[in-house]
Order: sequence, then structure tokens, then C-alpha cells
Amino acid sequence: MKPTSRDFGLGGMNRTIDFLRHKEICIMWLVTIMDGYLCPDSGRVTHKLLSPKLAMENVAKDCGIPFLISIPRNPDVGLLKPYYTEQSHRGSS
Repeated sequence: MKPTSRDFGLGGMNRTIDFLRHKEICIMWLVTIMDGYLCPDSGRVTHKLLSPKLAMENVAKDCGIPFLISIPRNPDVGLLKPYYTEQSHRGSS
């Protein structure tokens, strides 16, 4: 079986978490950055360039680490504000 980019991503994340725990460094939560692309037309997050998408929410859950937020990539800060507002309301309910 040929390893995928997802396999390398999961392996690297698990090694990092193991290292931090071995050094007794507290992991408060997990945040993903540049996770997908926020489409300026639809306002939806797409993952066209990430194949397959690495679901960091599942990695955090499997490791017992709270998942805080996923931050998509978009150079237009004006588009990100409504996205963050929606995410903050979702997290507080």
C-alpha cells in the first residue's frame, strides 16, 4: 500500500503530540491554519488543493485535545470576519 499525503500528515501530527507529551508540555487546544480556501463568491470553505483533506477535528478527538477552530486561507480579510463570527457563534452554543 502506497502512503498518501494524509498518512504523512497524520504521522507528523501524532509524533508532534507524542513529543510534547513526553516533554510534559501542556497542549491547550488544536488550531488548524490555512485549512482550505474561503471562496469569495460563495463564502464556503473548499479543499480543492488538499487531497484528501486531513480532518484535524478527528485527530484532536482521538488524542483527547480540544479542537478550537479551523482557519481557512483567503487574502481578503473582509471575507474572513463573517466566517469567524459564524464560527464563534457555533462554538458558544
